[in-house]
Amino acid sequence: MVIRRWSVRLARLRLVAPAVVLLLAALLAGCNSGTPEVTVVSASTGVPNPASASKPAATASATATTTPAPVVTIDPATVGQGESLAIRVTGGAPGMTATMRVRGIAYPLIASPTGLWAVIGIPLSAPLGPTSMTVSFRDAGDKPMPDVTAPYTVIAVDRPVDALDVTPEVAAILTPDAGERENALRAAQFAAFDGQPRWNGVFRQPLTGQPEITTAFGQGRSVNGGPVTDQHSGTDLAADMGIPVYAAAPARVSWAGLMPIRGNTVVLDHGAGVLTGYSHLTDIVVESGKTVQAGDLIGHVGSTGFSTGPHLHWELSIYGVNVDPMTWLTRPFGPPAAANPPSASR
Repeated sequence: MVIRRWSVRLARLRLVAPAVVLLLAALLAGCNSGTPEVTVVSASTGVPNPASASKPAATASATATTTPAPVVTIDPATVGQGESLAIRVTGGAPGMTATMRVRGIAYPLIASPTGLWAVIGIPLSAPLGPTSMTVSFRDAGDKPMPDVTAPYTVIAVDRPVDALDVTPEVAAILTPDAGERENALRAAQFAAFDGQPRWNGVFRQPLTGQPEITTAFGQGRSVNGGPVTDQHSGTDLAADMGIPVYAAAPARVSWAGLMPIRGNTVVLDHGAGVLTGYSHLTDIVVESGKTVQAGDLIGHVGSTGFSTGPHLHWELSIYGVNVDPMTWLTRPFGPPAAANPPSASR
């Protein structure tokens, strides 16, 4: 009797079990009908990752946005010895900062309306050929971002030797003591720079009209038939005694006074490491610490210091590296802007 009862119960379970299994399968199918199967592709191999195949798809609200990598532009990409180079960065993370390293020296990039920017000078002695700079980035939280290597090429520029004939009185100015005192003053002038640029667009000519260039930037100097001892640090512009000399761009007067070789000199700090110098003046009409605008009078042409006659010695340096100032009259190296208004002219 007991055996018969257990047989009946087992027979009933055999009938119920398949129905339960079918019911559970139907319920599970209904629950999963709104979530399709997801296959995640490995970024490193490009093949499906089986371990992630059962993971549900991420919702739109959880999708991460990708920040574009910063783009570094070198202008010009091929640059001559003694010329200028602008670096402009677009894209990247909001609030990021950057520093570039060139020839083992670090320079800061400055925020501009379109990204980050800087300008540097290529020394007259820079090695020729392809080279590069490294730009290092940090995000708004000061965390390092991947570096960018930006290539450029340095080429030679033809700069003939200037054979200078001077009187014994003028030659006597070039003494070792005068050179040491001049170098000490130059070191003081280049000891600090205003961080933010004060100018935009091209620079203006410091003299009216189209003055003759008597000695170009970078020319080798031979005095009274002697050996070439150095290269000209600026551009000599011929002019009559007393002709007005104007500021080439907005600036702060960082130094004004008498130098042993350059004579009466005014140095203007335009910001971002850019300085201009105006030498051999007959007089100076500005004071250190004052601000000037492009076209403001700063002095008059003279022949003080080591000079063979009235002229303006005009030079431009970037973080202490002298470059050809004439290039700045036609090419804007300043920070990018929506519009670059032309500098004032006379």
